[in-house]
Amino acid sequence: MKNVLVLIHTPTFGGPHNQMIRLKEPLAVYGWELIVVLPEEEGDGYDRLKSAGIQVIRTNISRIRALKPWRNIFYFRNLRKEVKNLEEIVLKYNIDLIQVCGLMHIHGAILSRRLKKPLVWQLLSTFAPKILRAIYTPIVGKFAHVVMSTGMMIVDKHPFNEQVKSKLIPFYPPVNTADFTYTAEKRKLARRYLSIPEDGFLISTVGNQNRQKSHEQFVKVAAMFKNTESIYFRICGQSTDSQREIYTKSVLNLAKKYDLYCNDFFDVLEPGKITVDQILSATDVFLLTSFAEGVPTAILEAMSVGLPIISTKVGSIPEIVKDQRNGFLYDFDDLSSVKSAIEELYMDPEKRRMFSINNRQDAIELFDTSKCVERHVEAYRLAMSKNNG
Repeated sequence: MKNVLVLIHTPTFGGPHNQMIRLKEPLAVYGWELIVVLPEEEGDGYDRLKSAGIQVIRTNISRIRALKPWRNIFYFRNLRKEVKNLEEIVLKYNIDLIQVCGLMHIHGAILSRRLKKPLVWQLLSTFAPKILRAIYTPIVGKFAHVVMSTGMMIVDKHPFNEQVKSKLIPFYPPVNTADFTYTAEKRKLARRYLSIPEDGFLISTVGNQNRQKSHEQFVKVAAMFKNTESIYFRICGQSTDSQREIYTKSVLNLAKKYDLYCNDFFDVLEPGKITVDQILSATDVFLLTSFAEGVPTAILEAMSVGLPIISTKVGSIPEIVKDQRNGFLYDFDDLSSVKSAIEELYMDPEKRRMFSINNRQDAIELFDTSKCVERHVEAYRLAMSKNNG
């Protein structure tokens, strides 16, 4: 068994954490064991990974802070010490390969060079400002043995990417399509929990409560339909400690300003008593309002359940959502287009059925966990061979 040290620089459970849980067992079949490193900060990522049987190590690994730039002084001051701590982890756990999740995390690159370990570097979104993408992308190209990216289009949005493209293995986040499937029982249970009548038309989104998801845009769309009978809106996502204050101001208070909480029309909830696949079974249309993404797991899960998609044209999403085939794409902030798309789907059940069939088929053929496992095994083997060569 070969050991992979996976560096995830965010403590709150999200896409990379979810990916580790879904890949753990199938990768073990191929002889790869995942060991995850998380920052020693408050967040639910540690407990959820541990409960899934993944070995998790918490240590100090700083990250670049866009919202609190003054803290970047500590990032550079502590970098050498943090890399030294990671070296001790690599030696203690007999690590064979290092995987970095995210663009702006150079700990793994330094670690790889010092200990001569193969490095797989994953580009997962376009969240970093363009100037930082321009700075870090050449570093990725220089140090990584293999680069993985969520889709092809995301790489084109990283400047100076020539070396990256020469080492690229694209992938899509894993979805357990056997679990993420529609059932009438799930729909009934979830609608009862969400206070949605059976004949109601539900638009929902799933994603952590953070700035990247732009849930204030979701609120503004909901406000357009406030006086429309039988249409409902729900946001489901884990709160993020570091962004709770700004989320309250930009999203929750905005919903109060529009007076959306009356008559069960709108709500924001965290996962708990109800699962994501149940929420999606209760949903009629999935709406993604993010200003930056790679390919979010939630959109693939919604497709697996057979939901029509309305999404911003960000990251690699245009690779998987095609206008008038399985959903609608719109430019960020073009909320009138979102309104028109919702109205069209609301009035046309046959179009919803066609989109549903196409999305379920795509999910099984392209996004199932087995496909993601194959890409990771390919990346790991290639990185090992390049490092040995």
